[in-house]
Amino acid sequence: MRKLILGLAATAAIAAPLALASSASAAAPANHGQCVSGAVKAGVTGAAFEAIAKNNSLVGAYGSTTCPAPAVAPAPDKATSDNLTWDFNDGTTHITGTTTFNVDKDGSGALAYTASNGNVLYGTVTPGTYQKIDAHTAVFGGTITAGSSADYLANPLGGNYFTVKIVDGGAPQDGTGDMIAVLANQDGFGNWLTSPDPTPSINYQMGAGTAGIVTAGNLTVF
Repeated sequence: MRKLILGLAATAAIAAPLALASSASAAAPANHGQCVSGAVKAGVTGAAFEAIAKNNSLVGAYGSTTCPAPAVAPAPDKATSDNLTWDFNDGTTHITGTTTFNVDKDGSGALAYTASNGNVLYGTVTPGTYQKIDAHTAVFGGTITAGSSADYLANPLGGNYFTVKIVDGGAPQDGTGDMIAVLANQDGFGNWLTSPDPTPSINYQMGAGTAGIVTAGNLTVF
């Protein structure tokens, strides 16, 4: 019995200091190191982490009111393409070509279009024209620039404009297909363009015979 009593006493003696240490830790004031280490665990890197590390007024658990997580600005809606190769065939006209563009909803971008019939179009995307219609469809517009084919520089109403409608249907190698329609100086319904506003082309029907079916490359609507 004495041996058992001593064992219990020894265990109690060892446990007591641990309990005191835990209590002391819980009572420790919030500090900058907690904020920094929490940011590390959360995977914060780059300029956002530097800002936290340099600001000693940030204390306590990362993500709390005294150590808030950096605000992350939402990515702008945008669309990109690599060197798209497309095929257009309406039963009367059959042409192939390539198109490259890069555009977002706030900034400008550029477009280059070449067709197997010899037509070329170079354009500057007008900032703010990019409109995302749904998760897979978007339109944008801009101004046709020098170096384009003569027909594309002959808008009888003045400036030369283009609109583009795109459908992100997936890459050809995935067994699906993207579509693109580049409309020069007229919207999809035969009306002459007087500005780069792509709104009139929102309802333009996309499909075989009305748009270029992408056969290589990939366009993405974000």
